Amino acid sequence: MPNEIIDNLLEALSVSPDNIPLRMQVAAMMMQEKMYEAAAAQYQDVLQRSYGNSGARLGLAKAYYHQQKYSAAIIIYEQLQAQLPLEDQVLFIKCLIKENSIAQAIAVYQPLVALNPGFRDAEIDGHLRMTPEPTAAADEEVYEGDDSYFMEKPNLRFADVGGMQKVKSEIAIKIIEPLKNPALYQAFGKKTGGGILLYGPPGCGKTYIAKA
Repeated sequence: MPNEIIDNLLEALSVSPDNIPLRMQVAAMMMQEKMYEAAAAQYQDVLQRSYGNSGARLGLAKAYYHQQKYSAAIIIYEQLQAQLPLEDQVLFIKCLIKENSIAQAIAVYQPLVALNPGFRDAEIDGHLRMTPEPTAAADEEVYEGDDSYFMEKPNLRFADVGGMQKVKSEIAIKIIEPLKNPALYQAFGKKTGGGILLYGPPGCGKTYIAKA
């Protein structure tokens, strides 16, 4: 039924192509039906007839996001950044994460959280919401008195940690692979187990990569 309505509205647009509100309605319906490429074409048509139409620009950015055209969406979101609704700020951040522009994603994310303290999004939080680096005193207190610290199973993966390739390789070779393939290592006379000491100033990512 929705597709039939869309077809009827497209027929109406063929008679009245400059009807911007009608074209915007058609594009919105296409978005609801996940016809993202067709919706993008309608938003582009609106922008050709009504240059700078913010609704069409936001709709086009959203259509690009759903087509995984993240760079194209970012260009639009950057131009409209000062007036983005919350939903579009969220998509903007996700586009930046997809393009590995983490510093810019954090710059958009921090004011969003400041204005919306209860904001939660599993994808964004998994990449950007990091707990503060514990101090030595805090480490001692946690280790001595809170067994749940060791029981917690974080949902982070190495793919969530930017950079640090050498550290991740060392951990994989010396800890992860021996535990996954103990028989193989024993066949070559290698012992499984052991550990790696992570050191560095607060905030360099020790706790984050340890969780991963």
